[in-house]
Amino acid sequence: MKAHDIPYILSLIILIFSVIVIIFRGKKIDVKDQKTTWFLKASPIISVMALIITTFSIYSAYKLQLKEDEAALNSITREPNEINRFINEEKHVVLDSLRLRGVKLENIESRLKKTQAITGQGKNSLDQSRILIKNTQEEINKILSYNDVIEYNQVTNQLDLISKGYLTSGNTNTFAFTCPHDTSSESLDLHLKFYDSNLVNEIAFIYVDIVQQSNNKETPYSLLYRQTYKPQKNINNFAIKNYLKSPNTVLSVGYFLRSEMGKSSPRFEKVSCRSPNWKLSDKPKDKTSLNLLYQGDQLATPKKSKSFVEGITVKINSIDFLNNKAAMRISIGGHYEDFFIKVGEDKQTVLTNRDTYIIFTILNRISTEDSPNSRIANYHISIYKLD
Repeated sequence: MKAHDIPYILSLIILIFSVIVIIFRGKKIDVKDQKTTWFLKASPIISVMALIITTFSIYSAYKLQLKEDEAALNSITREPNEINRFINEEKHVVLDSLRLRGVKLENIESRLKKTQAITGQGKNSLDQSRILIKNTQEEINKILSYNDVIEYNQVTNQLDLISKGYLTSGNTNTFAFTCPHDTSSESLDLHLKFYDSNLVNEIAFIYVDIVQQSNNKETPYSLLYRQTYKPQKNINNFAIKNYLKSPNTVLSVGYFLRSEMGKSSPRFEKVSCRSPNWKLSDKPKDKTSLNLLYQGDQLATPKKSKSFVEGITVKINSIDFLNNKAAMRISIGGHYEDFFIKVGEDKQTVLTNRDTYIIFTILNRISTEDSPNSRIANYHISIYKLD
């Protein structure tokens, strides 16, 4: 029994007692006993007093309940955002917590309606409860929209295979994704949308990882985070800890097809995003500190590859004569990068396959001969390896 329940009980006893008195008086019982006669004569006064006490007691009880409900609302308002909690706990746990909060708020709202009707107070608290109910439902809907996580033990073999190496171009035209630039929030909301929703049926899982790069030759990469998710049609949503607040971090988001999972080097369709506060230099400050592996001029025709030292391959994918540029691919082992390079442009890229290579490419000339077979690109390439 709560403290504010006592006035209700006392008021009820007095009220019942008063009704009995009125009934007895209404029967006009002739009682010679002076005490009884006095009591019956005083019954109207007792009834009025009981009514006043009852009204005051009920009013006080609702005022007390209002304070309790206001305190409960303030406590809920101070609760941390469940989205931040979601990145560390299972989806169903956070949803259960939010639904429990929703039920609690609906009960508070119901009591506040009665309080306002009886006392005329509590309008602000009632409005606050309705806002919190709305916000809670929005949080529930948002978490429901997030992709389900695939637990590590369900994809252990696939992840072990991926860790040994995969093929990727570092870009894709199968989905839309915008790199986040938030360096202050505790969590990141990531959104991926497939251009062809039917592709979802062919995907083994969506893969997200974050690595931090350093100048340490022994451990140039540190894995900060990785997770696999079940793909879904329409928008794919993920909430992760904001590792991009740290410098020199790279976020990779993409997917592996089911058909790639049996291969020794499965293809990873992905996009990568650097942290906004990137501090590492892509260009070596002093070329003399690098070990020159190859340097020379080359001619290449579209769709043909040229192999160099250490398994480095350059391929001209296509040549655009109108804009004087060529689409090129540079690869080391299973890692490669596609890019456009214009005449006279200096292109540098960094690829990793156990060691780090710095590759400088300058496209000097694109042939303008009419014969498609004679369309060639003349480029100069310098290949370095870090000491």
